[in-house]
Amino acid sequence: MVASEPGRPGCTGGRAAAGQTRFECDAEFLMEHVGTQTFHAIYHPKLFGVRLPIAFEVSEHPQATVDVTQPLRDAEFSGLGFLSAAPYGYAGNASSSAYAVSADGSVVVGLSANAAGQGEAIRWSNVAMVGLGFLSAAPNGHASQAYSYATGVSADGSVIVGGSYDAAGRPEAFRWSNGAMVGLSFLSAAPNGHASQATSHATDVSADGSVVVGYSRNAAAREEAFRWSNGAMIGLGFLSAAPGGYAHQARSFASGISADGSVIVGGSYDAAGRPEAFRWSNGAMVGLSFLSAAPGGHAYNAWSIATDVSADGSVVVGQSRNTAGAYEAFRWSNGAMVGLGFLSAAPNGHAPSATSAVNAVSADGSVGATMPRAGRRPSAGRMAKWSASGSFPERRKAMPAVSPPTDASSSAVPAARPSSGPPSTACGRSRMS
Repeated sequence: MVASEPGRPGCTGGRAAAGQTRFECDAEFLMEHVGTQTFHAIYHPKLFGVRLPIAFEVSEHPQATVDVTQPLRDAEFSGLGFLSAAPYGYAGNASSSAYAVSADGSVVVGLSANAAGQGEAIRWSNVAMVGLGFLSAAPNGHASQAYSYATGVSADGSVIVGGSYDAAGRPEAFRWSNGAMVGLSFLSAAPNGHASQATSHATDVSADGSVVVGYSRNAAAREEAFRWSNGAMIGLGFLSAAPGGYAHQARSFASGISADGSVIVGGSYDAAGRPEAFRWSNGAMVGLSFLSAAPGGHAYNAWSIATDVSADGSVVVGQSRNTAGAYEAFRWSNGAMVGLGFLSAAPNGHAPSATSAVNAVSADGSVGATMPRAGRRPSAGRMAKWSASGSFPERRKAMPAVSPPTDASSSAVPAARPSSGPPSTACGRSRMS
């Protein structure tokens, strides 16, 4: 039988058959049992059929340990407040959005409207929201155009990345630390010979804050994924230099990075001109393929995008079109992409409406935050948690990932509207469709 220490969970009273070597039992744990628990297998000998009051530990492999973790609770939402309760003097203009959170959950970053009504990057911690300022207080000489947003944060919350207008009015990626926002420049200072066309956007940062990823216009004015470290921004290239035979269609963007900054994920057009998720490491960008090579029977409908990656870079999550043509969340590991299904296979009775997406993944790659479609449409606040079991058992808040623009005109940071947020949000099929 398996016994327990006084006050600890365990199983008692089990009977062993002759030659039995494996024993199983169910035990209930309380919150005070969180941690490592050790179970001992003991037996009571009998003499003339009478059980003796003494107990002996089984001689071979008498102990088993189990790690008890705190159970997940129902989703809890707490408002973080605003930079200003009345932007422009009107309480109705107050707004804020969260886009990323530190490893321990103590620091949240995003965007809020300040007292002047400008959208400003924010850092929230210890129940206090602080504005991070702007790269320029008056882009192109106009204070009303000042704008910034935060999309990524380091593990300890000390480094924040995002985008802001620079002095010339160009959207520029930034890195914030120790109270100072610093622009990361661009892949090209003058795409196609025009300095006004320079843009860059930061989307994520490594655990220690030393490596930043995002996308920027290169010399040919094409949006290209970048990796920034030690003051230098480097383009990661494309899955194809000429998608569908057209060089000007080449595009890529980075949306997630591993803890040490060595693995980067995102999306790029493939040789056939189809948006495809990629994983970059050791200087090489590799396409992750699709859930279906021919959604709805048409190869040109194949589509995938990667939104996040595990701490060690071995697990990638995102969204892809399946055989039926529906957009479905996926988990990629060991060279295989697996669909994660839906909350409902036919929302409101319509199978074509089924949609799910994974926007973020846990450090070990076993749990993802998703946006499945259960009813008529996906809605903020009704996010789902996906676990390795392959189901959507709980609803959780998920952070949006940033995807790239489809053309040069749409890549700029939105106008100074507090509610607009970063250039784009998760599941934005229109960005690469």
